[in-house]
Amino acid sequence: MGCCKQAAMSSTYTPLDKRLVAFGEETYAGPVLEKFKKTKLWIFSFYREEDLCEDCISKFTAMNQWFEKYNFFNDPIYNVKWVVEDSPDNNLIYLEMGFTKSPMHIFADEHGRVIDIISGFPPPEWLEKYILDVIRK
Repeated sequence: MGCCKQAAMSSTYTPLDKRLVAFGEETYAGPVLEKFKKTKLWIFSFYREEDLCEDCISKFTAMNQWFEKYNFFNDPIYNVKWVVEDSPDNNLIYLEMGFTKSPMHIFADEHGRVIDIISGFPPPEWLEKYILDVIRK
């Protein structure tokens, strides 16, 4: 379908930053969100479980270990919240952004403003260079 035949934008449009925070808060509802109210960084990872090979799993683990190394998931000062969506084809944000690749990661600040969008898995060196200062500022 060409662009002119697509449905018009709804009058109830919600900006991406607000949708990302709402998606994150919905995922972290309850005790976790109450315990760690302030979020320094949101990570939204979209992947199709059937697409993950052993190498992908290893890279996903390395990414997780980098955040664990700094205790960013459990420290109320440097609180990072990671939302993992393993059915991206059912996720409105993934679809509206026009993503087709898996995995895709959106890094957003505490207000949901996008810092970067990465296809594949960012290595620890990239996280050190581009994400560490965002969390520590």
